[in-house]
Amino acid sequence: MRRVLLPLLAVAALVAAAAPTADASSLRYCGTSSAAGYLGVVAIGPTSCAFARTTMITWWQNGRPSRIRVYSKVTHRWYTMRCGIEEFPGPDKNPHGVCRGGNGAHAELRS
Repeated sequence: MRRVLLPLLAVAALVAAAAPTADASSLRYCGTSSAAGYLGVVAIGPTSCAFARTTMITWWQNGRPSRIRVYSKVTHRWYTMRCGIEEFPGPDKNPHGVCRGGNGAHAELRS
């Protein structure tokens, strides 16, 4: 049992350490978008406001699918973003649209 448990714990620790985290200082409000239901767009981490807006508009206008492809005008590359609706703890219980991708990309649509 111990031989199985220790490798699993080591893998879990590596995954947790590699998971991106967003603190309040990395959150940037990027304005509202009429193309995304007049909701507020938020960029988190290394995500630019331009990419966050493009991501959330693409997600909203395509019926809010679980995966979208988004073009970055900054890097001139296409990125796959995983998206969904999440409810965050705290006083603001409103569900948020959230899209995450590689390199810590993270965009949200908030009411």
